Amino acid sequence: MRRTHLAFLLASALSVGIPASAFAVEGDQVDGRGVDFIGGKFTFTSTATGAADRANGSFKYTVTNNDPNGRILGNVTCQRIVGNAAVLGGVITSSNVPFNSVGQPFQVFVNDEAKPGDGADDFNWFASGPVGAPPVCGVSSQFEANIQDGDIVIDPA
Repeated sequence: MRRTHLAFLLASALSVGIPASAFAVEGDQVDGRGVDFIGGKFTFTSTATGAADRANGSFKYTVTNNDPNGRILGNVTCQRIVGNAAVLGGVITSSNVPFNSVGQPFQVFVNDEAKPGDGADDFNWFASGPVGAPPVCGVSSQFEANIQDGDIVIDPA
């Protein structure tokens, strides 16, 4: 009886499947540049490879309230798009900002809410783990805020 029950549960779980939004379609693209709610300048680009949530892209964030300005660069390695929201993940490749180290994973959370220049698009990012931890592209639960200037474009293929 136990084996039959276990087999039924396994078959049921497999028949449900994974929602299409869990995997990126090759060519799905997320791009943005602008000024965030605290005055930091950002630019990023990401294109899905079609292999699960894998992506290729870049991320740059400039902390403008430091002298000299702080700069964080990273490679985007994963992305997820759900409607007008996207999560990008990657690894920091260069940083002169304390507590943001080379090799540390990061996440970028964005919403494409409006036409360019309307200031209604949302953006936030954070370093998401210790050096050497893998990048994660989970569902956004992070706080995003309206950008002051710029545009975010989420373009499913």
